[in-house]
Amino acid sequence: MSAPPLLPGTSPETPSPGGAPPGLGAMPPLDVNGTFGALLIGMIVTSILYGITVLQSFTYYQTCAEGDGRVTKSAVALLWLVDTFDMALLSHVLYFYIVTNFGNFAALAGPVVWSMSAHLMVTAATEVIVRTMFSLRVWTVSGGKWLPAFAVGFVTLLDLIFGIVVTVKSVGQTFFALEKIEAFIFTEFATGLVGDTVIALLLSYYLYQSRTGFRRTDSAVTILMAYVINTGLLTAVTLTVNIVLFATEHSNFAFVALYFVISKLYVNAYLAMLNARTGIRQRMDRASVLGPQGSHSRYGGDSYPMASKGSRSQDSQPSAKTFRGSVGQMVSAGDVEESVVRIGVASAQDEPSKSFFV
Repeated sequence: MSAPPLLPGTSPETPSPGGAPPGLGAMPPLDVNGTFGALLIGMIVTSILYGITVLQSFTYYQTCAEGDGRVTKSAVALLWLVDTFDMALLSHVLYFYIVTNFGNFAALAGPVVWSMSAHLMVTAATEVIVRTMFSLRVWTVSGGKWLPAFAVGFVTLLDLIFGIVVTVKSVGQTFFALEKIEAFIFTEFATGLVGDTVIALLLSYYLYQSRTGFRRTDSAVTILMAYVINTGLLTAVTLTVNIVLFATEHSNFAFVALYFVISKLYVNAYLAMLNARTGIRQRMDRASVLGPQGSHSRYGGDSYPMASKGSRSQDSQPSAKTFRGSVGQMVSAGDVEESVVRIGVASAQDEPSKSFFV
C-alpha cells in the first residue's frame, strides 16, 4: 500500500503532534473516535431517521392524502425525493472517508469532499420547503393575516441565502479550518433557530385563540399545540446544540454528525404533523355530538342540556347549525363548525381553504 500523501511542511521522519501518523503535522491530534467514529454514528442515526421518513410518507399517502390539496401532496413527495437524494450524498461522504481513503488520515486535512458541500445545500433546501409549508399553516390559522406568514417567509429566505453562502464558501475548505467561515455558519444556524421559534409561537398562539369551550374541539386543539411545540422544540434544541458543538469542538466531527440529522428532523416533524390528524379524527369520532363543557350526552359525548318535551325554546335549546365532517360526527352550533374545520379535524374536502393542513 502506498504511503499517505504528506502535508506541506512535513516529512515522513517528522512525527505529528499528539502521536498522529507521520505527515499530519498540520492537523490537530487525531482522534479516530471523534472523527471517523462521529461520522459513522451520525450516518447510523440518519439512516434510522430516513427509515422513519419512508414509513411516515407511506402512511400519509395511505391514510391522509385523500383529503389534502395538490400543494401538500406535492410537498410530501418532494421532501421524500430530496431526503432520498440527501441520503445518497451522505452515503458517498462516509464511503469516501472510510473506504476510498481507508488508512489515509491525511484525507481529513484536505478539502471537504464535494458531496459534503452538496449536503449543506440540500439541508438548506429541505428547511425552506418545510418552513414554507408551515408558513401556509400560519396564514391559515391566523385567518388570512399576511404579516405573521410574511415574518416566517422572511426568516426562511434569510436562512436560504446564508445556506447558499455557506455551501459556496465550504468548497475548498477543510473540516479543521471551518472557523474561517464560522460567521456565516453561526448566522445560518441563528436564522434557522429564530425561524423554528417564530413558527412554534405563532401556531401555538393562533391555535390557542381558536379554542371554543367545546371539550372535544379544545382537546384536538391541545393535541395540535403539543405537536407544534414538541416538533419546534426538537429542531430548535438540535440547532442550539450544534451551535455549541461547532463553537467548542473544532478538533472532532460531533457537529458534523449532528448536522447530518437536521434535515431528517425537519422532514419527520412535518410528516408527523400531517399524520397526527388521523388519530385526532378517530378520537373525535368517538362522540357523535359536541357541546359546551360540563354537559353530557347519552351517546358518550358532550351536548346541550335537553329541554323537557313541549317546553323547548330558543333560550333552553340554542339554534344550532350542524354538519357532518369526514369523521362522521355531528357538530352542534355554527360557531364551533368553523373552529373544527380550521384546525384540520374536519375533512379538507369540506372546507379546503380553512383546513389547518392544506
